[in-house]
Amino acid sequence: MKLLIDFLGKKYLVKKKGKFSTKHGEVSVDSKNGKTKSHLGKDFYQIDANFSDILNKCKRGPQAVLLKDSALIAAFTGIGKNSKVVDAGTGSGWLAAYLAKIVFPKKIVSYEKRKEFIKIAKKNFELLGIKNVQIKNADVYSELNERNIDLLALDLPEPWKVDILRVKIGGYAVAYLPQMTQVVKFVNFAEEKGFLIEHVIENPIKEWKVKGDIARPKFQQLGHTAFLVFARRVE
Repeated sequence: MKLLIDFLGKKYLVKKKGKFSTKHGEVSVDSKNGKTKSHLGKDFYQIDANFSDILNKCKRGPQAVLLKDSALIAAFTGIGKNSKVVDAGTGSGWLAAYLAKIVFPKKIVSYEKRKEFIKIAKKNFELLGIKNVQIKNADVYSELNERNIDLLALDLPEPWKVDILRVKIGGYAVAYLPQMTQVVKFVNFAEEKGFLIEHVIENPIKEWKVKGDIARPKFQQLGHTAFLVFARRVE
């Protein structure tokens, strides 16, 4: 799979070799990497697409956990190839795919009630080449079966209804919550269950445009997506 980047910085994910049409002209996509031109003479760069390139072009149905938040979840919980990871709900599958790549070849389990979301997630997993996610079409509030979990990732409106004691001592329950009222309720719930609240984080990104001697913030910024609550079981 190839990534085309035009002279304005716009990215195009290209799945097949051959002619690829853009508003700046047709570009010949082949196995070569480097600078090329469209038939209109506009500059493009052609490189091999990596996992993040492909993920950013995956389909979004329900709200997706973006790379900036997925990376924090993985980094702050310290998961690796031997970690037992459960994700709920699957949604578009972005977070599940990111976590699955880290724990590969071990499988992660992802819970999702809505079959239309499962369909979207499976297509995204196929595009990404992810084969180590087991999706359960079940209600995690009442049907969570796994035990001794290292990371229980909860992208749900009411994570306080989940049996977080399935997490092992030393492991994490991490909630992804848009509203501070949800954060307060989950924090109180987790502390009552014997969890230490290590972090409550909002993770906006402020990008800058630098050209020559001029530097300024970009007009479009990626601000608030959700709060991340890192609850670690200590008893």
